[in-house]
Amino acid sequence: MRPIIRPYLLALLPCTAAFADTLLIANRGGDNAMIFRGVLEAEKAGPKPAATFDTGSGPHEAAASPDGSLGIVCVYGTQIPNNKLLLVDLASGAVRKTIDLGEYKRPHGAAWFKDNRHVLVTAEMAQKIIKVDTQSGTVVRAWSTGQKGSHMLALAPDEQRAYTANVGDHSVSVIDLNGDGAEPATIIKTAPGCEGIAITPDGKQVWTADRSAGNVSVIDTQKLEVVASLAAPGVPIRVAITPDNRYAFVPRPNAGKVSVFSVGDRTLVKEIDTRPPAGADAKPLPSEGPMANQDAPMGITCSPSGKVVYICNLLSGTIAHVDTATLEVVAHTRAGEGPDGIAAAK
Repeated sequence: MRPIIRPYLLALLPCTAAFADTLLIANRGGDNAMIFRGVLEAEKAGPKPAATFDTGSGPHEAAASPDGSLGIVCVYGTQIPNNKLLLVDLASGAVRKTIDLGEYKRPHGAAWFKDNRHVLVTAEMAQKIIKVDTQSGTVVRAWSTGQKGSHMLALAPDEQRAYTANVGDHSVSVIDLNGDGAEPATIIKTAPGCEGIAITPDGKQVWTADRSAGNVSVIDTQKLEVVASLAAPGVPIRVAITPDNRYAFVPRPNAGKVSVFSVGDRTLVKEIDTRPPAGADAKPLPSEGPMANQDAPMGITCSPSGKVVYICNLLSGTIAHVDTATLEVVAHTRAGEGPDGIAAAK
């Protein structure tokens, strides 16, 4: 039996706002996931997680339904590929269903449709994306990405297109979701190590984090071409864009920082250090080597309100809360071992 980690909220800086989001966190190092509800960063000692449950090997990503009732955890696997999704009731904390994806192994990136029933998921080993009916627990459609390492995805606001970041072929696949899956995807070359991806709320731009190149690519979704390349050294690995279309947050784990770019003029606004302060309840950071006294920010999500960005600190086992009005870290939540995937719901 795997030991259950007992995390709790750390509120480390005074602030006036009270965030009441539900967080679903996939701890890939602990092979479990956690749910926090009604998180208030002004508390000195916050509540224990509402639920902690085993996931199987290598839970990597999580996504919350638009109405905030359900969550999906993608169980990617470690050396041995996995092919499971966990459907989670965010109110009760219960795992409603384990969905076996059959031939579609290495599920990773996920996005919910507005119907709160279907999810779009990358199946990395199959070089496909799949539409999963969470009620029936079945794959109802599949589309080929035509590329290696289709890792993360972004769903257009009108749900007509999907975009996948293909880390193996340094590209983005553009997929028409109205098609039957037989049509080849449109391929846009980006830069080496294209892994993180997000689409702006207006659907006009796709941003990718190109980890090997140390930059961020910006794609015009009408021209279907890269129109800007922004420096982001230190293995940029994810992208999250605020609901107001103002900021793009890019975690850079090897630099121990998160870059914040203006979506409007694509300039660097700030670099944020997400480490928990000394004395915090957190896993000790490395004392030597290239990551000495540094954390590794990776997974990231925006709150539905857009007031907070939540960032997984892989090494300290914490979640940093960034106030989007001030671009300051206002709190940390103690998560499990190696938090990676994260989703926020109302």
